[in-house]
Amino acid sequence: MDSTQLHVAIVSSPGIGHLIPVLVLGNRLATHHNIKITILTITTNSSSPEIEFLKKFNKKKTIQIIPVPSVDISHLIDSNTKLFTQLRILVREALREFRSGIASMNHHLDALILEGETIKALRSNEKLPSVPRCPIYPIGPLRRTVDITEHDEVIQWLDKQNQKSILYVSFGSGGTLSSEQIIELAWGLELIHSPSDNGTDIAYLNSNENDTGGSLEYLPKRFLTRTKDMGLVVPMWVQQVEILSHSSVGGFISHCGWNSTIESLTSGVPMIAWPLHAEQKMNSTMLTEELGVAIRPTVLPTKKLVKREEIQEMVRILMHTKEEKSIRENVKKLKLSAENALSEGGSSYNTM
Repeated sequence: MDSTQLHVAIVSSPGIGHLIPVLVLGNRLATHHNIKITILTITTNSSSPEIEFLKKFNKKKTIQIIPVPSVDISHLIDSNTKLFTQLRILVREALREFRSGIASMNHHLDALILEGETIKALRSNEKLPSVPRCPIYPIGPLRRTVDITEHDEVIQWLDKQNQKSILYVSFGSGGTLSSEQIIELAWGLELIHSPSDNGTDIAYLNSNENDTGGSLEYLPKRFLTRTKDMGLVVPMWVQQVEILSHSSVGGFISHCGWNSTIESLTSGVPMIAWPLHAEQKMNSTMLTEELGVAIRPTVLPTKKLVKREEIQEMVRILMHTKEEKSIRENVKKLKLSAENALSEGGSSYNTM
């Protein structure tokens, strides 16, 4: 390592939703700004996509990744402990491992980048000095680049579809729906092709990464048989950036997690906002009321069952009405704004 090269470490909170933007940020700093990057991340044994992402970025050799072993916190939580509290406790209890990882580095650190939840965990630990308040630098939006080395089954299927004809449906790596809502969603997608509806060419349904086929049991009887010529159901992790960037995708039913939001907007794909938890309700409001790039159910999906007829109508509006043109125009402007911000001389580029 060049003695004049800056060395920056980034600490990632647990979970692939946190890991992806950290890896993207680290890779951009390394490749565009010639900074030595080390990423410390708490590993889990249950997430195969997380492991695959780590392997992929390790192969690039642009950044160093130090896995931090997960710690057992079962004695500190119970069934009523909220997810974000669990994350904070997990990070707090892993501090010793983080310190060991930093101590093992061969080169002196010039800066340490932490996520918000990590900072809260550090500040709540009385054994460590308070983390000083720092200025905030806007450097986004960051997302993975499209990387299609080989066309898998999903991409091959998309290649056969008409331009902007596909509705992509995904609720993220941690999103789950009730059995009743899965049934209503499935019927809503199928109704798109009813004789009384002009219809999209096809609907694309994807369940979460940890699903081993269990949610398929809740689909309406013979749903897969009836829709085999109009849609594709994939009960596993998929390459979302590659899907959203595909020319055949014209809409996205999303839980409005921040990664999915950024990936959709930077791909120019409008959304049906379906928030489930955490900051997703706030993101949904921003997308629909402030930016005008999405529509949403009349009542929050977590408060009331979204019926099949409303799902059918939302898809019709997003894909086949005059309102669609206005939404797409807004998405197009945001996509261009993101590209300008990240390009050389842009606001985010200069901030970095």
